[in-house]
Amino acid sequence: MAAPAQAAPAPALPAAALPSPPASDAELLGVLATIHAVNREAAAPGRTRGTDRRVRALAETVTRHAIAGQRRQMALSQEIEQRAVDGDTGDGLRFAARRASPGLAALGRGPGFDEAWLKGQIETLMLVIDAINNKSRPFAQAPALQQELVAVVEQAAADLAAAQALQAALAQPVS
Repeated sequence: MAAPAQAAPAPALPAAALPSPPASDAELLGVLATIHAVNREAAAPGRTRGTDRRVRALAETVTRHAIAGQRRQMALSQEIEQRAVDGDTGDGLRFAARRASPGLAALGRGPGFDEAWLKGQIETLMLVIDAINNKSRPFAQAPALQQELVAVVEQAAADLAAAQALQAALAQPVS
């Protein structure tokens, strides 16, 4: 009896195809800029098309946090005398965040839209937290940048908790 065929191991990606970690604080400033832009972009449909007032309020809160973060990022850029530059981490986050809410534009207003928006918002916030904790904070050199990354991840975690609580509340049957 012949031995079962074994699957060949997956080929390794060439080094050029693997995303590289941020190489400098300037790239990390770019990641911060991307995070704030992604959060604003993800919140916009909830602000304009959400039907539940709590959905609109959460979207407004996330937007305010992103705007405040953009202001802090600009001040930090001047403080550490670095300009934000794009890199693989920011590009990957932008791509993944846009995929977090597929088909949202095709949905009409109503509870289905609110649920889909919340699901996408939760995914986006989880991507943001991952981008900071696993792909940015370990590489930050400037102490002020390290502190800002902590502040942004804490705010994203609070927004995530609020989004998850709202998702659970919307799932409760109305009596």
